[in-house]
Amino acid sequence: MITANDIRVGDIILFSEKLYRVTKTSHTQPGKGGAYIQCTLQAVQGTQKRDERFRSSEKVAKVDIQTKEAQYLYKDIKTQEYTFMFDTAELITINENLIEDIDLISEDMNVKINYFDDQIISVRLPDTFNYQVISTPPYIKGQSESSQLKSAVIQNNVIIKVPQYVTSEDIITIKVQSREFVSRVL
Repeated sequence: MITANDIRVGDIILFSEKLYRVTKTSHTQPGKGGAYIQCTLQAVQGTQKRDERFRSSEKVAKVDIQTKEAQYLYKDIKTQEYTFMFDTAELITINENLIEDIDLISEDMNVKINYFDDQIISVRLPDTFNYQVISTPPYIKGQSESSQLKSAVIQNNVIIKVPQYVTSEDIITIKVQSREFVSRVL
């Protein structure tokens, strides 16, 4: 058990008999009444998202999650399961429902497989990853370099917003969870 003041982004907590990942926190001290922590919680299994307030001194159950790194190899089209390999060359197949941001998974990507009570609860992609731009409108001279964004299709046919100077065939780094452009890889 930890106090609400000790809750950090990325922590897994047990709340209302469900596991939640903390995605955002903010400490608020109103002029009247006691201080509290406002948290945005994302269900570890499923898509439920909720905002909760905890009094600063309130106790919260932080869950101890075991994590193993693995490399994504391929998807079995028939079973809709994804195959990963650990450092020990052991293979494991995982249902697509347990993989976060599944549309951005790429071959040879290193991921983190999270376990709770010896059961896989989620597969987390890296924070950032390099993708190739498949197509984007051409750069028009005279347009602002920084303020204007345009759509680009990256591998896996995912559409993200990129600066004007990015062209087709460029390799770019994006934040996987927010799908934000970070930089162009030279």
